[in-house]
Amino acid sequence: MISKYRGQFNSSFTEQKYKSFLKILESGLTSIPFRVAETPVFIPSDLQKKLIDAGEEIIKLIKQPDFKALTKDAIPSNWNVPNENEHPHFLTFDFGICKDANGLLTPKLIEMQGFPSLYGFQPELGRVYKESYELPAALTPFFNGFDEQKYVSLLKRVIIGDYASQEVALMDIDAPNQKTAIDFLITQKYLGIKILSLTDIFKEGNALFYKEEGKKYG
Repeated sequence: MISKYRGQFNSSFTEQKYKSFLKILESGLTSIPFRVAETPVFIPSDLQKKLIDAGEEIIKLIKQPDFKALTKDAIPSNWNVPNENEHPHFLTFDFGICKDANGLLTPKLIEMQGFPSLYGFQPELGRVYKESYELPAALTPFFNGFDEQKYVSLLKRVIIGDYASQEVALMDIDAPNQKTAIDFLITQKYLGIKILSLTDIFKEGNALFYKEEGKKYG
């Protein structure tokens, strides 16, 4: 969307560069079963501000004290989960980019979710885009003064907190065969936590545990 960077990228793009990009992205991890875009999106500052403002407006609505009471009938009672937090630790927004009546780019919310999907993959993707296509150092996938180090530090604080890394795990029904398994592996690399399938855990009383090298963790 920034014509300068778009022109530079398009003029130097080759299929071989794209194949090399995918090879670096998968290196030491796993093959990616979904299509990865050939190019990043070069977002101008005015659109970036609109995206941030839209996200903050939604977050402000969700953070109001009576939000759960206002939305209690939105979820069928059989899907209610006991001991739920008042608010999610994560919110992910998917925006479509449209043109308004004046022809200006504007974000439109497609969907949102309250769990940390692809929070490992996305910064890695940004890094590999820059490395593979030799993009300018000034370009960054991070907002609000963040860089990779600050981002990972915040991710650790939110996901691990005061617990030992062995006491925190990424779990899926069949983790190795999850379509986004690469995100699990990158998150493990960033945070040092375990990746577990449902069959890897067992219950004792009201607590869940897993074993590694004969030791029990939970």
